[in-house]
Amino acid sequence: MMENDRELVPRGRGKGKDKKKGERVKNVFALLPEHIIYDIFLKLPPRDLHKKFRFISESWNRMICSDKFILQNAINSKPELLIQVACSRTFKSKLLIEAEDEEIGFKLRDFDMKSVGRVRPGCHGLYLVNPPRQTEVMRVLNPLTNFARALPLCPTRCPHKACGSALGYDRIANRHKVVHVYNAIYGFEIFDLGGLQGKEWRRIPGPFKEYDQPYNVDDFFWSDPVSINGEVLHWYVDSCEFLISMDVSDERFSRTPLPDCDKVVYERNYALVEMDGRLCFVHTISYKEVDVWVLEDFHGRVWVKKHSITSETVKYPRPLWDYAPERELENDLPDLRRLVAVGCLRNGEVVVFKLHLSQGTGFGFYLYDMKRRVLRKFKMKIKAKQYFIPHRSGMVSLKSEEQSLA
Repeated sequence: MMENDRELVPRGRGKGKDKKKGERVKNVFALLPEHIIYDIFLKLPPRDLHKKFRFISESWNRMICSDKFILQNAINSKPELLIQVACSRTFKSKLLIEAEDEEIGFKLRDFDMKSVGRVRPGCHGLYLVNPPRQTEVMRVLNPLTNFARALPLCPTRCPHKACGSALGYDRIANRHKVVHVYNAIYGFEIFDLGGLQGKEWRRIPGPFKEYDQPYNVDDFFWSDPVSINGEVLHWYVDSCEFLISMDVSDERFSRTPLPDCDKVVYERNYALVEMDGRLCFVHTISYKEVDVWVLEDFHGRVWVKKHSITSETVKYPRPLWDYAPERELENDLPDLRRLVAVGCLRNGEVVVFKLHLSQGTGFGFYLYDMKRRVLRKFKMKIKAKQYFIPHRSGMVSLKSEEQSLA
């Protein structure tokens, strides 16, 4: 802490308990070198830094609000899973977060925004959304910092109901980009957020030439990609041999081969999710076996088998809310073919599964702990149409375009 460092007090604060807490925090950190404080702050939740710590002193405010710190803190923030359930024309949204006081280790909490609309993959705390009743519109926003920006309509005038979109990050130019695909033959559309190009959409050639697609063009629809830190995007393309990948910085497409498994890979028996900053391939082999692979080296195309889930080794404690005397002697372990991986938590230790859509409505979803080999039910009323979006909180705002949320 610098000498004579003036305390910053946000409007409506600074009296009573808040001021005393701020003084105690300053006293604790007063003798620490600035680089130690920097490393400690990097590990704190972005919400605490933005709402509390940056107001304690001028030097802390400069540190916390620097572009370098904001980006590093966003990358280090804990992974969460945003769950959206379709409700008429809007969505009910919850965040699945870690909770040590809960038996299962996780809990649901309300999302910070009301009537946010459909959320697409983002990064660094920024969301890409389609507002309710305006699905043709895209907005980039951060609920923590109250940043919001509406984008121009994309050239294809896509209604954003059967397309793939994501907010990516160009690590070379140090700016964010929106990537959108409706028809790969037409090409991919990109909008640069920042810089001289951030005025209109531009089009780049897609990964396929005509009649070169692995899918049936009459019944295939692009979905949102799996985002790896916003820097690399991966799309499922209905192939048993490869997926399509894009480096957001150079905007080049490549075919990433699927793992060289001993078992046969079909188009519909695997899922792609992000796992601790890497692409994860979850391969359903049979009703009692699922393999988990990780792309350790994207450029080298190196896959490593990380884990096998087998019915013989899985522990499956039945929760009290699911107890029924008539089923006391039954083995309720679900058919593993019914489960679809939708995300990972706790730095890749926990895989989240949902029931396959063909199963209709259900009680919620499953959490599988790879270290303990424990599969648990998580109770939540879920309808057939739901979305699971990886989320890390952050304080990133595109300051030159900033405006308040309505």
